[in-house]
Amino acid sequence: MGAHLGTVQSLHRYPVKSLGGESLDAAQVHDAGFEGDRSFALLEGDEVATAKDSRRWPNLFAWRARLLAPGPHGEPRVEVTLPNGQLVTSHDMNTAGIAALQAAIGRPVSLSHI
Repeated sequence: MGAHLGTVQSLHRYPVKSLGGESLDAAQVHDAGFEGDRSFALLEGDEVATAKDSRRWPNLFAWRARLLAPGPHGEPRVEVTLPNGQLVTSHDMNTAGIAALQAAIGRPVSLSHI
């Protein structure tokens, strides 16, 4: 028998880099980690928004993200809850969705699968 290394208390996935994530009951784990973890990002041009630069990107952890079921063609999808409670989804990245993201962060950003 192997040594007892510990007990898993909770599982969390963060579908969008630097945003708050979601609690999970179970997860598919691959060599790179949980399936869908950090598979999306907020981008300003080619630059990824990161909570490591809190002056430039304040309050990213006030945003929440959860992975959705894949789209009709198997494309990954995510739902983002903005600090004001508004929901924006990756499959609704039209003018209104992009405008909501940009208004919430105060910068010209987009949501992208990476």
